[in-house]
Amino acid sequence: MAHSPLKQSNMNEDLTKITVDNFESLKKELLRIRKLTEQENIAHQEFKSARFASKTSIEEMDELIKKIDEFQKIFTRNSHEREYQDQSTRECNSNSFRLFCRLLARTLHTFTIYFGSYDRRSLGFDSLFDGAVQVLNQRRNFYDQLYHTDNNALLAYELKLEEREHESYSTIGDRQSLLALKRKHSTTLTTYLKQCMQFHAYFYVNDVCDNIDTLLNRLFADKQEHTVYLKCPQRQKLTQALKRICIPLTCPNLRLESNINYASEQLSNQNLSTSFIPSKPLRKQLRKTVHDVHVDQIIRDHRWIVLLGSSGCGKTTLARWLTYEFARAISRNLEQVSIKDGDEKKHFGPVRLPILICVSEFTDWLQSHPTSTLFDYLGQHTWQNKSYLEEKFEMIQDFVLHRHALIILDGLDAVATFELRAQALKLIQDFIGSFVLSSDFISVYDDVQLAKMWSTQVDRCEGIEPGNVIIITGRIAGYDVQPLRSELIAHHRIIPMTPKDVSDFVTTWCTDVQAKVINLFITIVPKLKDRQLAENQDWLCASKLLEIFHSRKEITAWASNRRLLSILCILFARHGIPSLANTRMLLYQQMVELIIQQSQTENHILKYVLSQLALYIHLCSKSGLIDEFDLKTLCRLSFKQWHNQNSNEHCPLSLSELRYKTEQFIQILNEDTGMVATPYLGIYGFFHSSFQEYFVHILMMTKNPSPEELAPRFYNFYSRLPMRGPLLFAMSKISSEWDWERYNRFCDQLISYNNHYNKYVPLGALLFVTSLADLTCLPSKSIVFNALDSLLLVDDDEPETCFFQSSLSVAFNILPVPMVHQWFEHVLSSNVASHLKLILIAWTVISTCEIFPRWINLHFLRIFCNYSGDYEEKFDVYVQKIWTTMSMTITYQRSEHMFQNLRSYLLAKPDVFANLDTRVLAAIIALYGGLERTESKKDEKRHITVRFSPQRIFKNSPLSSVFIDYLNDAGDQTSRMQRLIDQCHQIVSGASSSDISLRVIHSFVVLLCLNGISPPSSYHQYPSQNALQWAVHHLKLIRIYLHDYYIHMRSADTIELTTLVQKKGETENLMAFQSLAHAYGSL
Repeated sequence: MAHSPLKQSNMNEDLTKITVDNFESLKKELLRIRKLTEQENIAHQEFKSARFASKTSIEEMDELIKKIDEFQKIFTRNSHEREYQDQSTRECNSNSFRLFCRLLARTLHTFTIYFGSYDRRSLGFDSLFDGAVQVLNQRRNFYDQLYHTDNNALLAYELKLEEREHESYSTIGDRQSLLALKRKHSTTLTTYLKQCMQFHAYFYVNDVCDNIDTLLNRLFADKQEHTVYLKCPQRQKLTQALKRICIPLTCPNLRLESNINYASEQLSNQNLSTSFIPSKPLRKQLRKTVHDVHVDQIIRDHRWIVLLGSSGCGKTTLARWLTYEFARAISRNLEQVSIKDGDEKKHFGPVRLPILICVSEFTDWLQSHPTSTLFDYLGQHTWQNKSYLEEKFEMIQDFVLHRHALIILDGLDAVATFELRAQALKLIQDFIGSFVLSSDFISVYDDVQLAKMWSTQVDRCEGIEPGNVIIITGRIAGYDVQPLRSELIAHHRIIPMTPKDVSDFVTTWCTDVQAKVINLFITIVPKLKDRQLAENQDWLCASKLLEIFHSRKEITAWASNRRLLSILCILFARHGIPSLANTRMLLYQQMVELIIQQSQTENHILKYVLSQLALYIHLCSKSGLIDEFDLKTLCRLSFKQWHNQNSNEHCPLSLSELRYKTEQFIQILNEDTGMVATPYLGIYGFFHSSFQEYFVHILMMTKNPSPEELAPRFYNFYSRLPMRGPLLFAMSKISSEWDWERYNRFCDQLISYNNHYNKYVPLGALLFVTSLADLTCLPSKSIVFNALDSLLLVDDDEPETCFFQSSLSVAFNILPVPMVHQWFEHVLSSNVASHLKLILIAWTVISTCEIFPRWINLHFLRIFCNYSGDYEEKFDVYVQKIWTTMSMTITYQRSEHMFQNLRSYLLAKPDVFANLDTRVLAAIIALYGGLERTESKKDEKRHITVRFSPQRIFKNSPLSSVFIDYLNDAGDQTSRMQRLIDQCHQIVSGASSSDISLRVIHSFVVLLCLNGISPPSSYHQYPSQNALQWAVHHLKLIRIYLHDYYIHMRSADTIELTTLVQKKGETENLMAFQSLAHAYGSL
């Protein structure tokens, strides 16, 4: 296949012959695709893996091939007839015909290239086919009226392309192949490629180890010799080597999406006159979303590429990796850049010479070369101020002139000033317009309607054709103000990492770092070669680190950014899992210390300035941002204040010193430290709001106040919503650094602070409970109880509900389980007014959670068992519901002490239910529980089943021996029933009038279930009428509980139902319970 529609090796070659050849090439490609389609009959077998779904039929392909063939015959016949025209006629039409032949040859060649790439680009074939039909029909119509058209825009544009081609030919002559250039510059090229691979083969990881001895023995200790000892020189070498280790640079596997169309001048005409940053509505209007794409497809499909992303998202890593891979491909004499990624290969198009330019270093170079251009800088470009070449810079320029270069401009946003950025952008635009042209000399700044073959064309397939490719990277911040505007430029945004991306990154990082460290140990300490790695060593176990990511919300948010993810990995390598599983305050402290350490700046000064910045943004900026002017003013004041407070020198800092320190601080912020980000040009804010809160808390704790001074201050701060985050950090710091006596005093002062608001909103107790997850240790038990009491007993209009229910539920999950149970007993034994609030909190948790928290266990049940019957019936109803729910949901070991022998007996002898009277079963259910409710769906209808199961018995009764005697009785049903009645009758007859023991009450319950209430006067003979009333009350509760829980299952109706029952008469209830006893006994 020809590399150019005009076969530029001979500028005078007959355009007619070229056009005919391109007709044949296009028909050949279409016939190839038709054959593939025909083999599958509907779709292409080879494209099934790419989810190919073409709607283009074989008949439509045949029709297009036929039209192309007819067009070719007309063109050939007319061309042949022109040879016999007279001289004047031929000269009159020669210019238009020549330009049309050039246009037609370019069109045919472009579609040949597109269809030729079809084996790798199945998606979008229908659009390509429709575009070919549309464009070729237009070209034919244009040809039919060619000699009757004056001043045609297409021919005028074609003339411009021809002039560019002539200009290129006059500058460099025939375009040389990549192979010819490699031979011409072999020595210089070898040096350059070697530097490229040396600069970009690795990335560096700093400070992965803080204790060499611990790490050494962790990796190499064995059963024979548990400790490995180092000599002094070896220790020094290892210490130095581990300060900075190099890891192979791998593809960052970025996820990209098309983001913003910057072609419209509307961006510069709206809102910019009144606002430096475009408004959010305007940004949304210009945004379009497409499917995620990989960088190989972008480079393969496009010639002009802009990659935008946030700080630390991997832009520079990608630029370096591409430079290394393309340099390696040239050094291996490859023709295509194909890189294996797992089980598949990614194709990046033809080999090109990589030229990675750091834009900030280019602008620095411009300071001493103000009249130079970007093209002049090629060859003199550097990486971190290290040169690729010392001489013969024309080699790089030669590759660009002959269009065999991949130019990467990294860090468009990293220019120091707005003026320098504007100057650099102008030079970049000029360079692109002159040296980054398509194979047919289309410029990115041409009219898009003329440059594109058809209106719906999306992918340009430029990367598969010869020519330079340019990639520009930068942060989104500020790019809106001065973008590169053209619809031909492919703008892509790097989107945040997915959990899978994070997992891949962590796994690769841990594997590579551990392998490198082990190799360093073996190299420096030769005797370690004979040792095996310690069994089950897990110094950098990626799975453990990923578990922490899933369990900590803050860490999950950080992990989406590659810069912060790397910091987390280093923390993991230095301190292990405990460093990440620590309280939030300790984790942030370690993160900040490591980031500041890597910035190579004075720790205390940087912390102080960042704290002042955080406080200003926290209190004065609703947007959470600060512009550069205010930031510089704040920095100068902060540096001045720090110097006055901490310097032994009496002379103040000069204005020049303040400016220097301020500029240095701004430069650190612009270097992507990971704490501060720049969402817009000249606008700064903390990367995550929690970093801002952390630095605010540092200022709150600087003067080390006493507990008596700090508690009221915290109380007042907590009423201000923005200060709550910093207060949680401060509470954590106090719990970890203050001594026990001082810490207790502070907590006591905070919770019991006497304030007229405290009666209604106990802010001190609420702050303490909210900060429980961040505390390193707890104060004394009495102080914790005090805080919980304050939230439970707060005055409100609803005596049965607790306003701080959610806060208490969270506290129960954090506090030690024994302490929670002790507080339950404390409330139930002393605070009679709040018992209903407490059980409502417990019931809400039990009825809504899928998995019971740790504090809901057997001991929790026993606590409420002990207090059942001591309070009003609402409390008892909720106790019944809690017992039932837990017995139906979880399996736990019940002790014989709690359930005595009846449950064990029923489980051991399931046959006793065969002839069991339903009235006896009703009595057992009333005293012991044991009902089980299950739901199922069949034919989209809900089916509910309620049955008795000894496994679900959750209550106890003193009548267990009586029921066991009844069940063991081998007599007939009537005599067995009478003996059970007689035993209960004997118990209630022998009781005194004041006896309200469970044995007497439960005997009355059994008599009511077995005999009913007919006649009611039969119960007046018993002396213990109080116990009878308790039995009736017990059956009321059972009725409410069964009706609410097993029939309707509406917990919200419980209180309403209880109130309704209380208004009914006793006789009516007793009659209802007799019928209910037989009803639920027959379930």
